[in-house]
Amino acid sequence: MQSVVEYIIDNFLVWIVVGFAGWKVVESVRDSKIGSAIISAVLGGLAYYFLKNPTQVLEWIGNIWGRMFGG
Repeated sequence: MQSVVEYIIDNFLVWIVVGFAGWKVVESVRDSKIGSAIISAVLGGLAYYFLKNPTQVLEWIGNIWGRMFGG
């Protein structure tokens, strides 16, 4: 079951996220909203990185929370 979930994430979900982010960037540039285009590109990149390396990202977030709240 684990390999089926990984296959779906790697072959479908990642490309859906990348496609949506790219579409939002193009739409923002077309409407001359450069700030929105940059934000869409950054968020799309972060989402792509999270989907490719979820364990590493969640460990980083856990470390940050631990430092913030003294855990």
